[in-house]
Amino acid sequence: MDNLKKKNLLIIILVLIIIILLCLIGYLILNNNSKSKNTNNSLSRNNENTIDKNITSSTRTTTSTLSDNNSISFDLLDDNCVTNLGNYYIDYKNIIINNIKLNNKNYSYKYSLNNNGGFDYYLNEKIFDSKPSSELVLSKVCNYDNYIIISRGWEGYPLIDIYDANGNKKVNFRGEFAYYNGLLNISEHNYNSGDDYYTLTHYGYNLKSNSFEKQNINVEKIKCDEVGYDC
Repeated sequence: MDNLKKKNLLIIILVLIIIILLCLIGYLILNNNSKSKNTNNSLSRNNENTIDKNITSSTRTTTSTLSDNNSISFDLLDDNCVTNLGNYYIDYKNIIINNIKLNNKNYSYKYSLNNNGGFDYYLNEKIFDSKPSSELVLSKVCNYDNYIIISRGWEGYPLIDIYDANGNKKVNFRGEFAYYNGLLNISEHNYNSGDDYYTLTHYGYNLKSNSFEKQNINVEKIKCDEVGYDC
């Protein structure tokens, strides 16, 4: 009789152990499914946020074709530049850049094909410069510290003009520029025909001081036959 009771007790204990193990396995499976679902939801939300950001970014930089179908406009935003404008000059007579800040006033810049096949520059519909048809087309417009910077051409070193709020040209050069910590850093390209090298003159302009005195001048001589460099 005692042996029978012991066998029954052992069977009950084994059954309880099996039930506990099954419950534990079921809990782990449900918990993993829940984590997986939460992860998927999180990824979904992250993707939605990314899409929203992309939409916002796209919306902030989307161009608008005006009603006359000959004009296209851009809004100058946080990066202070609108680039790749050379993609539009064939299809549109007028390229317009809005939200330019000059002396605490809003301006609109327009690059317009004129009747002679050249290009006219406007600030708030007032013409301030013209270029002949032989000139390189507009590639970039930037706005820093009450100045508007116009870049033409996108292969090699483009032509750069810097204008004030009155449309007066302050400087022009061929090269590249970048704005950093209040200084417009410039690499000016120069080449004399027949030379086997060209020079890049690096310097900066402090536009906030309304000064066009070159700062931190450094001249780099580059041989024409070096890989990646052409005269």
